[in-house]
Amino acid sequence: MENVLEWLESSAHRDACAVAVSDAETSITFAQLLDRARNVGSFLAAHVAPGRPVALYLEKSCDALCGMLGAAYAGCPYSVIDVRQPAARLDSILASLDPGFVLTDRAFAQLAGEAFEHTEYAPTPVEEVWDEPADDDLLAAVRPSRESALYINFTSGSTGTPKGVMVSHGSVIDFIGHFTDLFGFSSSDVIANQAPFDFDVSVKDIYSGLAVGAAVHLIPREYFSVPVQLMDFLCDRNVTVCTWAVSAMCFVSTMNGFDYRCPDTVRLVAFSGEVMPPKHLAKWRAALPQARFVNVYGPTEVTCNCTYWEVPASFDGDVLPVGRPFPHAKVFLLDEDDRLVDQAGVQAQICVAGSGLALGYVNDPARTAEAFCDNPIQPGERMYRTGDLGYYDEAGDLVYAGRADHQIKHLGQRIELGEIEAVAQECPGVSRACCLYNEKRKRILLFYVGERSKDELVAYLHDKLPSYMVPNKTTQLDQMPLNKNGKIDRAALAQL
Repeated sequence: MENVLEWLESSAHRDACAVAVSDAETSITFAQLLDRARNVGSFLAAHVAPGRPVALYLEKSCDALCGMLGAAYAGCPYSVIDVRQPAARLDSILASLDPGFVLTDRAFAQLAGEAFEHTEYAPTPVEEVWDEPADDDLLAAVRPSRESALYINFTSGSTGTPKGVMVSHGSVIDFIGHFTDLFGFSSSDVIANQAPFDFDVSVKDIYSGLAVGAAVHLIPREYFSVPVQLMDFLCDRNVTVCTWAVSAMCFVSTMNGFDYRCPDTVRLVAFSGEVMPPKHLAKWRAALPQARFVNVYGPTEVTCNCTYWEVPASFDGDVLPVGRPFPHAKVFLLDEDDRLVDQAGVQAQICVAGSGLALGYVNDPARTAEAFCDNPIQPGERMYRTGDLGYYDEAGDLVYAGRADHQIKHLGQRIELGEIEAVAQECPGVSRACCLYNEKRKRILLFYVGERSKDELVAYLHDKLPSYMVPNKTTQLDQMPLNKNGKIDRAALAQL
């Protein structure tokens, strides 16, 4: 395979009238998705050079998927932009992304016009271009290869600038091929998409569906605050696969969703993003005893996931391993001196090599060279240092042990605490800021020094950061505690 578009074309050829994707309001078949994506691709190819990013400013929907795949047909990577983020963060992303075109939809056309009012980009609703017939010769000239970038997802950056992770067609092809084979995906599956399209968990839903010809049903964001609607959605649509973030699963178990209705057609639950609390997993397993439960692990830079561990029926422990590598990935531990660690119980940094590695960070060669480096164990091989700590258990399975730096997973999102600190310190009247994460209570804690009041600082952060990054508790100090090296004493702050 050269690109993911071959999956769409094959599924449309096999079963043109089968539902490819459905949202709360509409659904489209594989034939319709193919036709609209090609038409959008032809339009974009006439306006944007191959390889230039296309930004999509809209919510996840059938229309959004037409735009994403249309960008792929134009030989351009797509980047879905969170419409809820503050203007300052959007500006930072656009400065890094430098898109050649912006697509929106009619529902967000006015908001997009306001968001891009002071930029060179004029957002175009995707519905207004997909009825124009495709230019076959033009599409053939810009058709992407395995090495072409497919998408760019922005993650939190420690300098205060979000990082745009570029992932190729080939990396998605290799990962999804193994993912669907290992867990038995077929055209009879009904995949319930939980994640927004700017979060790479959704990659597994979208491209697994295209690869095997399965229907992907997009769960509206608001359903994850209304358990009755969520459980009705899963049951009424006979969902068979849930590839969800841990935080979404915990919502169901916390709100006792299974007491209302139980989606007993579910055969596979794959979870990621955070460490799954055993008590929540136990509720899911009790409600869905027929289902396979799989813990999958991996940062955005390795294309979704690099390891997996299927929870055995007999499991009743407190620690869930992240398991063994997918066949296309090489996962290993290196200590601080770059020596290979393979003995049980010894913590070291998790490193990844293989075909799943991202191309790098968009328009940031220095950061790319730092993160994606030469493997000291096998010179000439490219690897990625995850910044995660892990160790092997006695069975030889990898166990995630936490962050090596101050990057965290919170509410299913990867966050650099340094980005929160950087934004807080940009606030007038704040001289110093330090952020901690209470892993046990899942709370972001911000400490700061300055004359700015706590309420004013919190209001400032709400204007500058997405809601999931705003600290749960903010504390004003007279001065920061320092350690013997003159650095902020984080251990002392944790005791406050």
